[in-house]
Amino acid sequence: MKRYWNVGIGPAAVAALLWCAMPNSAANAATPPAAVEDSCDRLVRILLPPEFLVAIGQKAFDAGIDSAVNRNPDLGQVARDSPAAFSQARAESRAELARIITERDSVFFAEADRLLTAHLAAGELRPIMTFYATATGRKVAAIGRRVRRDGGSGETGSYDLLSPTAPPPDATAADLERLRAFAQTPSAKALQAQLPALKALMLHWLGGVLEDSGPHLRDVLAASLDREAKP
Repeated sequence: MKRYWNVGIGPAAVAALLWCAMPNSAANAATPPAAVEDSCDRLVRILLPPEFLVAIGQKAFDAGIDSAVNRNPDLGQVARDSPAAFSQARAESRAELARIITERDSVFFAEADRLLTAHLAAGELRPIMTFYATATGRKVAAIGRRVRRDGGSGETGSYDLLSPTAPPPDATAADLERLRAFAQTPSAKALQAQLPALKALMLHWLGGVLEDSGPHLRDVLAASLDREAKP
């Protein structure tokens, strides 16, 4: 099997692709520990949903492929001479990466759940979850789905996920007022304080997955190209 490319995709590559500004929230209420943990788990999946992890991983993979095409004469030649075959090989590799990330994401969600559970009080969680259950909160969450579908926001292709300071395109005057109020609450500030650690955890985990799966993804790409090259 011909080795067409050799490129490392690790935490630094992921970090270069991601700018993640995430939400804020409101104040006080007594919640049983089990309910707190459940809320933290659900909150992480709102802030960093599984599809978002896949999208960032695939973006990093694409960047690695593009870099390899520019650096590796053999792979560059294949990409130029057989664009359809190269596109198919890339698609198969991206699909395999999506499968790997999805298969392993429970590890990330468990660690992120522990992080937020350790640093957010029960009374700080309920207003956050209440906000995301509102029509305005659902619109904010939909920004993430739009960003994932489009592959990026703005000319840089960076990600602006669930930020109260970046209102949804369809936000009404009432939505904007709720977002402003939400961002100024004590609970919002408590969550905002944990976002750098949450982002660092995600980058570390996702970078490790990409690094571990790199050799396998190279094999998938090479096998697909070899298969397409056969008469």
